[in-house]
Amino acid sequence: MLQIIALIVTFHQIIFHSNAYENIALNKPSWQSKQYLRYRDHSKTDASNGVDGLKTDLSHHGGQCVISAENRPTATWWVNLTSILSIHHITIYYRTDNIKWGPINGYTARFLGFYLYVSNTTYRNDGYLCLHDTNYTRSTIPPVVNISCPVHGQYVIYYNERLQGVKYPADYSSDAYTEVCEVEVYGCPTSGYFGPDCSLRCHTNCQEYCNIETGVCLGCKPGYVGQYCDKECSGRRYGQNCEEFCGDCLNFEQCHHVHGKCQNGCERGYQGTRCTEMCPIGFYDKNCERKCSPNCLYSNRCDSKSGVCQGGCKTGWEGVLCDKDCNEKNGTNCNIRCGHCRGGAVCNQINGVCPNGCAAGYMGESCTRECASAWYGLNCKQKCSAYCNNTGVCDHVTGSCKGGCKSGWQGVNCFEEETNITGKIEYVNSASTCDSPHVFISLFCISIVGSFLLAGI
Repeated sequence: MLQIIALIVTFHQIIFHSNAYENIALNKPSWQSKQYLRYRDHSKTDASNGVDGLKTDLSHHGGQCVISAENRPTATWWVNLTSILSIHHITIYYRTDNIKWGPINGYTARFLGFYLYVSNTTYRNDGYLCLHDTNYTRSTIPPVVNISCPVHGQYVIYYNERLQGVKYPADYSSDAYTEVCEVEVYGCPTSGYFGPDCSLRCHTNCQEYCNIETGVCLGCKPGYVGQYCDKECSGRRYGQNCEEFCGDCLNFEQCHHVHGKCQNGCERGYQGTRCTEMCPIGFYDKNCERKCSPNCLYSNRCDSKSGVCQGGCKTGWEGVLCDKDCNEKNGTNCNIRCGHCRGGAVCNQINGVCPNGCAAGYMGESCTRECASAWYGLNCKQKCSAYCNNTGVCDHVTGSCKGGCKSGWQGVNCFEEETNITGKIEYVNSASTCDSPHVFISLFCISIVGSFLLAGI
């Protein structure tokens, strides 16, 4: 029987090239759920027998096999590789009791239906299921099973179950056992290597591990994609699996493929290292470097990209950025022209008030109203002449009568009386020396003979 086992082992080495990979489970920590303890020497059935490298005596009492307690619905055994390592294949040697293997060997029934997992924890359901036997029978299951499982993990877990209420094939035993005599886990003893002799390093951008045969990365570091993680993220993406989108980088350039930072700053309206933060209220432009105009209608509120004020400008200001004061205008959007300010002064851009009062002929704070009827001049304090042809109607600026003067009055403003006198003007000292037919008027003796216009005497 030992010769048969030797042939099986040799055949296993030829197929799997086990000499190319190291048994990384040898003498590593192990555990089983319920040990068979009827022997005085408990070491004969201990979990460590499954990784001691001994497989010449596959019997119950040989001290080279794991033997679990009887009458159990489940049975679990695991080996701790002490770190996450790259695994190529796993070989299980089952208990034969050194007798002919096959349907006449009762231990075949105990082997059937087993599960083999690789996990990073001691919980099998956290890991990867390498194999669940559903095909073998007592006639077909071999005593040495080779299982290809090119994954990474820290724990290799052997599990079997015979649960109450579950109908199992007739070949299956009634209870669950973990009677493995040796579990050999072949792979690379150092993480980050691959190839037949584990001499090739995984690509530096692999996320720790790569396929033990091909070197294909089993996941990439942030910022890289491709089988060998040799391609940087593009298309304005970055991060793990290139699933993150770049922010609004300047000129919409590609951000850093790993961390997403914008290399040359942000587009208008955005800030932050990744240019994903919109400008805070009151700021705009590239990297939010400029402040909104304080002259915006809604104080310091403007478009985060262009700086255009929301709602327009405050009274007295104009321009898309509300940075220009009204020129000879005032009011909202500078749509009101200044009135007639004295001396040609410019009115206040906000309320339109003339700083030095109004020019002649106008009144009001903004000097936009003409003097009231019958008044004219500076501050509208001069009254139109009563001798205007149209009584009290004169030009509001100059006071000149519109329509001329009434009879007997003359001048631009009709304040000069018109007098027709005939005669000769003689200067005298007193009225006593002015004889008829002369008339004494203000030191002058005027003859009534002839025609003479006296004005302004």
